[in-house]
Amino acid sequence: MSNLDSVRIIKIFFFLVSVSIHAQPMLESGKTIGSGNEYIELSILGYPVKPNSQWQYSQSQLQKQIGVSDKWEMRYAIATGQNSEEFHLSILAGLQYRIHEKGNWSGSLSATVSYLQGDQIIPQNKFWYSASHISKNEIELNINLGLCQNTLEDPFHPLIAAGWVFPTLYKSKFIHLEIYLQPGANSALQIGYDFSKNNHQTLLMIAYNAQGPPAFSILRSL
Repeated sequence: MSNLDSVRIIKIFFFLVSVSIHAQPMLESGKTIGSGNEYIELSILGYPVKPNSQWQYSQSQLQKQIGVSDKWEMRYAIATGQNSEEFHLSILAGLQYRIHEKGNWSGSLSATVSYLQGDQIIPQNKFWYSASHISKNEIELNINLGLCQNTLEDPFHPLIAAGWVFPTLYKSKFIHLEIYLQPGANSALQIGYDFSKNNHQTLLMIAYNAQGPPAFSILRSL
């Protein structure tokens, strides 16, 4: 392989892995966590306000999921963000219901509502269907289809996303690849590396949005 080819591959790689403000740390699963189980995650996101800017936008989100039964799940989340001009806040509550599970497929319907102060951190109102499939090679596919409203003044817009989780040669280590297709410059492609250990997930994500600068996020289950 020539040096020129190597440079091109490196450029393509960083093009693919460079995040949008609206990209999520991880796609929603069609599976539920089960009766009596709880899952807590903390995600932190940071990126320049614009290319070569000295101002940074930072965001943190804490989410808790509670298994009410084998099919029903509740979730709560709070997120804060800060840029050079404004403090942002969002508080979310929602429900998930597993509507089918057959073989390696499972699917759920979910809905959330949130209080929002400032720009979009967590969508104000969201309704979606999520499906999950695990192949014989232990590759997990997650698909999200739905409607999302960023603020009460905005119209609902479609939410389309797909993601794959690939196992690596190392035990409990995974590669995440996610694609988000949304109007309003919210489309994004992101990739991550999962350092799961002892049932605790640590996920590093990098993403790219053609409308904005690169950004990085880290997700940790507590």
